[in-house]
Amino acid sequence: MQEQVRIVYMCEECLYCSSEPGNHHGRPMTRCDAGCPGDECTKPLETAEGRLLTRAPRWWIFRERKRI
Repeated sequence: MQEQVRIVYMCEECLYCSSEPGNHHGRPMTRCDAGCPGDECTKPLETAEGRLLTRAPRWWIFRERKRI
């Protein structure tokens, strides 16, 4: 069974999350593909030595790539 990809919508000003698109702080919320639970994109960024670079999931850090 294939797991469903999680899509979340976030306000870039206050980081409010929703499962439905909408406006927040007068702007459209950003659509983000949060991946499937356990997917590599849900893990934080680490160095090759395993040192944590950020606690943010990879999908959040690299979300801008999909806009280009």
